[in-house]
Amino acid sequence: MKSIVLLIGLLISPLSQANESETQVVKSFVEAYNQQDLEGMLDLTTSDVSWMSVESKKLSIITAGKEQLSKAIQGFFANGNHGRSEILSIQGSGDFVHTVEKAIWSSEGKEKSQCSVAIYELKEQKILNVWYYPAHQCTA
Repeated sequence: MKSIVLLIGLLISPLSQANESETQVVKSFVEAYNQQDLEGMLDLTTSDVSWMSVESKKLSIITAGKEQLSKAIQGFFANGNHGRSEILSIQGSGDFVHTVEKAIWSSEGKEKSQCSVAIYELKEQKILNVWYYPAHQCTA
């Protein structure tokens, strides 16, 4: 019975102050990305941050550790087609933040976009793990 009451309380209560601070970390990370501020992004991650891709029944580790993440982001920014990202929805739950993010970029003079679900795990107000799910056409 206690679990049901707790679950109902979580479902109907607004984000707690702690969840608001976790969601702010993710918002700041995306904003640093949009400004191509590599140091700002890295300041928001733990030294053992992992970036993962989830595709159906397959989990791939894209980067493991801050150094690998830094090299991957540097390469992406150097590519020149970096674009920008918008958070369409965000919700925190404990140390986890769930987002729907819209990536926007130009290709052959046309603006393109796609959306993806991401889950960020935080530790002491820094990003520890990120799981990105398959891109899909945005519905909003």
